[in-house]
Amino acid sequence: MTKQDWTNALSLAGMWGFDSVCKASIDGLDKLPLTEVERVLITNGFKVDDWKKPTYTRLVLREQPLSANDIDALGSKLAAKFNAAREIVLKGGYYKSGYEWSLMTTLAGVFGGEPNDWTST
Repeated sequence: MTKQDWTNALSLAGMWGFDSVCKASIDGLDKLPLTEVERVLITNGFKVDDWKKPTYTRLVLREQPLSANDIDALGSKLAAKFNAAREIVLKGGYYKSGYEWSLMTTLAGVFGGEPNDWTST
């Protein structure tokens, strides 16, 4: 199935409260070669809470900056938050081993929650 097929199934399953179909749809999406931006959009659009921490972390830590297409897809406010988090992480060197707490603190400060909410999964 395609990304569109899975997201359609996820949308309908969420509307109707079919938890097993939601899980199957998320599992199907997880097997697709999605970009981190696509994963963020699915995470936020369909409340895929299990994806939020790892997806946001990977997007903040990825080597490439946000492209114009990424910014368009995310919207200016969320893209600005990702850029702020990326800048803090890069300037502080928090992408290096041993800086996990600083990375989690940065994510919590930019996206909300407590640092422990952002531990890697």
